[in-house]
Amino acid sequence: MTLTDMIQMSNVPLIQNVIYNLGMHSPLLSTMDFVLGKEIRKDIARYDGVNAPTPAWVKIGDPVGEFNGKFERASASMYHLRGKITLDKVEIENPQAIGDPVNTQIKMYLNALSRTFNSTLINNDNISGNVDAFDGFRGRMNKRTDYLIPAELRVDSALDLRPTAVTAASAATIFRQLDEMIEIVTNSGDFGSCMLFMNDKVKAALNQAARVAGTGGGFTTTMDAQDRQVETFRGLRIINPGLNYPLRSMSRIMTNTETAAGTLSVGGTFSSIFVARFAEDGIVPWMRHSMDEAIVHIPKEANDGYNDVIALDIGLSMINTSSTALGQLFNLRVS
Repeated sequence: MTLTDMIQMSNVPLIQNVIYNLGMHSPLLSTMDFVLGKEIRKDIARYDGVNAPTPAWVKIGDPVGEFNGKFERASASMYHLRGKITLDKVEIENPQAIGDPVNTQIKMYLNALSRTFNSTLINNDNISGNVDAFDGFRGRMNKRTDYLIPAELRVDSALDLRPTAVTAASAATIFRQLDEMIEIVTNSGDFGSCMLFMNDKVKAALNQAARVAGTGGGFTTTMDAQDRQVETFRGLRIINPGLNYPLRSMSRIMTNTETAAGTLSVGGTFSSIFVARFAEDGIVPWMRHSMDEAIVHIPKEANDGYNDVIALDIGLSMINTSSTALGQLFNLRVS
């Protein structure tokens, strides 16, 4: 279920407002198709192909062989983003308030919440990072053996794409590396459920590389669920996770200060591109329940008589059902 589906299903203005703001501040949340489930932990059967059945050609009249494949159990835990907005009736009743104080506070909180989710999705390693949140892309690539991700899907680009350094050779190389990664992650054609993740500097570097190479390079534009124009590459939507909150710091979620190995977001002068497939046979986003249950408005009459309280409890996680649903190009110098 997408956030757009949730808006259409709800007739509560507060909930519609919350869902809309989540989607506006996080193109990731607005695009993902979530599986709903209240389990604390979800188990799935994952087929890695190591113990697969072995069909064989036979002659007519030969005995039928046994096909006994094995699967492995893969698990994911549920993690929660929780918060509470408290508004004194003095603020709500203030005739000089700029706009609606309730909506203003909701928008501020949801902006921060959305960007927290964006940052977690990209960077979190729940061993060395935030143990109370799920493994993001970087954490999963750092623990490739745990997620059975093949070494071929962590590519050391070793390219200098700075404005004064990009050449026809480096431009051709980055597009070749992207093409090879996309072919694997998309299962050679499932472009609709796949996305490219990069920051603004990397996107600008790719656009420059396309011009240096003398070609469009596969870039085009389309519209998202909020009627925003978005760029695509070979049909894959390009997602820039944007900035951490507060915005004045210009702190990018996908940094240009990664280590050369791409394992940490600080400590170096490099950046990465992630390719992800969100599908039943890829990465499955998991939400604990719909927004109607996640958002609770406790009016002052039912609270303490003075404060309106809006509580949010959004359970989120991700499950890797395929070992080839995520890839990383790292060691890119763009600034």
